[in-house]
Amino acid sequence: MKMLIGGTWQAAATGRTEDVTSPFDGKVAGTVPVAGPDDVRAEQAAAARAAVLKRLLGAAQAWLDAELDANQAAIETGRCEETIRRAVDEGAKLLTGGGRDGAIVAPAVVAGVDPRSSFSQEELFGPAVAVSSAEDWEGAIAQANGTPYGLGAGIFTSDVSGAVRAIREIDAGTVHINWTPLWRADLMPYGGLKASGIGKEGPRSAVAEMTDVKTVILHGRPW
Repeated sequence: MKMLIGGTWQAAATGRTEDVTSPFDGKVAGTVPVAGPDDVRAEQAAAARAAVLKRLLGAAQAWLDAELDANQAAIETGRCEETIRRAVDEGAKLLTGGGRDGAIVAPAVVAGVDPRSSFSQEELFGPAVAVSSAEDWEGAIAQANGTPYGLGAGIFTSDVSGAVRAIREIDAGTVHINWTPLWRADLMPYGGLKASGIGKEGPRSAVAEMTDVKTVILHGRPW
């Protein structure tokens, strides 16, 4: 499988590919090109990537101005600008110095990250994983709760009592045991705690959100 780059389908300059397996059954669903040291797209300088994103922002602003009314266009433009600005800022933090012109090398797995750092606690607009360690269940749960967000959590363990403790004590809208927090089904109540939102998605939850409950009690005839 090639990737659409600049309007044309292209393979990696290295010619290498990597299998993509289905998380459902583990079978190979396809292949994707893998960039290597000689692939300019893999080691494009941070400044060049930032310039591309800024051009994207300009095109998005022009489209929004043409398609939406002034107020809505201003709101959506602000959201696009913030997303792209964060992408540029966070991407620049992944500089390794090992590539040409301080290239961004991704995906990146960074071990020993301070769980209190923004790299660990904030949404990162880039293919990076922050890894922190804990001495025991208490420390791991404290790290999970040491963030203002609480959309989902994933626990991988064969310790049933530890899993039950994590379910009870982690402040997240969804807790997965032996799976990542990315999985969801449309019918399940989906939503986070703390700064990750108020209320739940899902058919039953949505109906409950739009329903006003009124209790009526008939006590016989009036006095």
